[in-house]
Amino acid sequence: MRPEEIEDKLGFPTEPAALIVKTPFSGDAGAAGCWIGGLPTLPERTEWPMRMDRGRPLHPLHFIAQINLAELPGGAARYGLPELGTLFFFDNYVHDTAGQSAVIHVEEDISGLKARPIPEFPEGFERFGSLRHWEKNPVTSFDRWPVQFHAYDALDTDITPWSDKLTQATLAEQRALRSVASGQGMTRNKIIDWLKGANKGAPRREASLHRLMGPDNRHARSRPAQSEYLRLLTLEHDPDIRFEFNCEELVFLIHRDDLTQGRFDRAIAHSVQ
Repeated sequence: MRPEEIEDKLGFPTEPAALIVKTPFSGDAGAAGCWIGGLPTLPERTEWPMRMDRGRPLHPLHFIAQINLAELPGGAARYGLPELGTLFFFDNYVHDTAGQSAVIHVEEDISGLKARPIPEFPEGFERFGSLRHWEKNPVTSFDRWPVQFHAYDALDTDITPWSDKLTQATLAEQRALRSVASGQGMTRNKIIDWLKGANKGAPRREASLHRLMGPDNRHARSRPAQSEYLRLLTLEHDPDIRFEFNCEELVFLIHRDDLTQGRFDRAIAHSVQ
């Protein structure tokens, strides 16, 4: 079936998603309990995830993001997520080792908890494997930046071969998202206040397309076929928070069945060039 015929029969397939938009300044308040970088308000009873080797911990995973599910536009159920609780995302930023990531769902109210420091990195931890992003950007934690959300329906663009119509729709979606990421909340008055020193924190410089949920478009396939996986979290390279790595995106994936069952412990992360 030609792409044009698929479009006529199905329209462009989409998945519910939310654009994660950094606040105009790092000191601004974002959605309650939601930020990228910094440190998590992870309960003390919850173990900090570690990079493991043959059953022994080598070093802590880097904290990536924290999302309060109650703050998602349209409600968390729109995305197939639990309506209560917080998601914490961690990844092995140090070594190039597959499968070393973690997503933790804490159901209880953690709004009163303080940020939890990352455990110490043991001496000589770098030698346990080939260095990944750490070699160029050796940070134990990224800079904290509050975020807000913008709901949209993400195009599932994994159609082979592509048509001109789909290409145009994809480019239009990217332009629209980039515009929201760069312009939302960045008013002329806010810029003037910052120049006068009235705003706390650094100004947003990068319009990175960080996203929650959406289709997994990693592999070309023919329609009608639905990927078994969804993108749970996608973060682009972002110097604003010192999230600099040797690829274009860090993607957390989850199987549709695991999402339905709330098995976030089965989510996996990988880098996309």
